[in-house]
Amino acid sequence: MNTNPQITIFAVHLSKPEFTDGEDLINLYFRIRDTGNGYRLHLSDNSKIQTEPHHLESGVPFTFRYDGLFWSITDFFVGPGPDGMLVASGHWSADPESQGGDGEGGGDVESGTFQAQAGGHPVEVGAKASA
Repeated sequence: MNTNPQITIFAVHLSKPEFTDGEDLINLYFRIRDTGNGYRLHLSDNSKIQTEPHHLESGVPFTFRYDGLFWSITDFFVGPGPDGMLVASGHWSADPESQGGDGEGGGDVESGTFQAQAGGHPVEVGAKASA
C-alpha cells in the first residue's frame, strides 16, 4: 500500500461555460509531506508549486502562481473519502497576473470547483455551476 499517494485533480467544474483557466488544474496533484505534516501541490512532472502558506492543510485557504495566473483556493478539504481513499476538493479562482506580478489583474477572474482523488480517474472538465 502506498503511504504517500498522489491525490490528483481529475475534475474541474467551471462556474461559467466560457471559463477555461480551470482546465490548467487537471493533473496537478497533492502529496503529503515527507514529515507527514501537511500537503504540497505538485505539477504533473513532479516539481513542487510554491504556495502560500508553504505547507497546505485541510480547511486553510492557499494561493499560488501558475501558468500566468494568480490562483486562490478556498474551502480546501483533503482527507479520507467514503471509500477510505484520500480525496481533495475546493473552490478555485484564477486572476490574470498584473504587470507588477501582484496577482491583482483586475478583471477577468474565473472560478469554479475541483475534485481530486488518490488512485486515478478519467479527466473531467465541465461547465457546471459551482457547488
